[in-house]
Amino acid sequence: MAKQSMMIHLEQHQKEALQSRAREMGTSVSALIRRAVDHELEGANDSELAELDLMTREAKKAFAEMAEKLEAVNARVDARLAEIELIREG
Repeated sequence: MAKQSMMIHLEQHQKEALQSRAREMGTSVSALIRRAVDHELEGANDSELAELDLMTREAKKAFAEMAEKLEAVNARVDARLAEIELIREG
């Protein structure tokens, strides 16, 4: 499908954020904007996006808690392994 040119007006911070995101993703600003338009046209509405954002934040918090617990477990395992090593040497 042939692409059409269109002028849009963005706030300076929006333009800078789009440029930064495009660099990070290895794509163009135009591609990001087309993707955003597609998402909008596919029906993603503000409440769905807000719900997704909330779930993402909750998952991030849960992963952080799991990582913290895993660190504690690893520390206990390391301590026990050190004790076993001392017993074997002694």
